[in-house]
Amino acid sequence: MRYVKFTVGVALGCLVGWLLGARPGFLAKIDWLNAMTAFGTVGSVMLALWLALSDGRERAQWRAREAVIVRWMISAEIGNIAATVDDLKAELLKIRGMSVGDRIDPLTMGRLRWSVGELKIPASHLVLDKVDVLNQSEGQAIAELVGKVPYLQRNLRRFCTVVAPISELTMQQVDAYLCSVAALHDSLVSSGLMPKPPKEAVAPA
Repeated sequence: MRYVKFTVGVALGCLVGWLLGARPGFLAKIDWLNAMTAFGTVGSVMLALWLALSDGRERAQWRAREAVIVRWMISAEIGNIAATVDDLKAELLKIRGMSVGDRIDPLTMGRLRWSVGELKIPASHLVLDKVDVLNQSEGQAIAELVGKVPYLQRNLRRFCTVVAPISELTMQQVDAYLCSVAALHDSLVSSGLMPKPPKEAVAPA
């Protein structure tokens, strides 16, 4: 609507200028015409700048509102991925605490399989189309999840089929998975999509 008003104003100004220009004798008698022309030019420029800035503010406000909606849409999925990451870390640490030659007990392996099954990309295709309205760190965190979660899930599913005793290679794989899980957790926390874990209280000496 503002653009329509601006266009109409410019058109009326041009029309008045053309009508006055058609009568040179009349224009010569008006000493303040040049001043009015200068003020009109400056006013037009200022109006154009104001419209551009106002439009930019409205666009920023619209993006901020849409970002709130996108965060709400993925909040439950982000919470689920955060809980799953914690479960995966706990089960992998249990395996890491075992010794070479031990066998992973069925209960631990069952929990690991369940956590792997819950490891899902925390964004639908609809949300992915709207990720650009989030800030840079949030967008990067979502992109990392979309890129890394399927790869990590495939590898962990393959790992869950292992029935042989734990070997040095098994420990190396567990270390790599722990690093990947920690990286996902840190990415979510640093982006603000996931709250920081509470600091543990230090007992007084």
